Amino acid sequence: MSAATFYPIGALVQGPSGAIYRLEPGGRRLLHGVRDAGGEDVAPVRVSQLDLMALPLVPKPEVTIPGDYDPVNEISPLASLVPEEAVPVLAAPELENMPVLPTLNIPAQRMRWIEVLYVEGGQLYQIGNGWKRSFLTPYAAMSWLAADYRIRLVSPGDLSDLAEEQPIIAPPVLHGHL
Repeated sequence: MSAATFYPIGALVQGPSGAIYRLEPGGRRLLHGVRDAGGEDVAPVRVSQLDLMALPLVPKPEVTIPGDYDPVNEISPLASLVPEEAVPVLAAPELENMPVLPTLNIPAQRMRWIEVLYVEGGQLYQIGNGWKRSFLTPYAAMSWLAADYRIRLVSPGDLSDLAEEQPIIAPPVLHGHL
């Protein structure tokens, strides 16, 4: 079993070759045009070649990301190519002692909120069609750039109704060639 099994579905990843892929259930899909899509708006996470190659390449259609795509405020052009269950969202339990999740589109505020969530005993999840996957640590959530995405608050009861799947871990830290 590869470490990629513990990576979030829908994440954009980049291998050493510079090619960018979208992680999908059991595979990876090659994306074209991501580098032209606004730089900071679409930030792939660098993963090892071994982890990347452990996931089979999903057959065509390959996807081109429009240059003006805004991942925070627009529905992804990828959503129409995969089943709804493969387009998960981030969620956190509603906790009484937690401040309200900032609604502003400022990743720094969401990052701080995620840190407080874990300090207060909560956890961030990726949820899909009837399932949930927890980010094991705040570091794992930050490694996958969770603060760049909107987070849905879910009642603890609704969250507990979802089937628990494999957790999400941080990818290994990769440095340039020696």
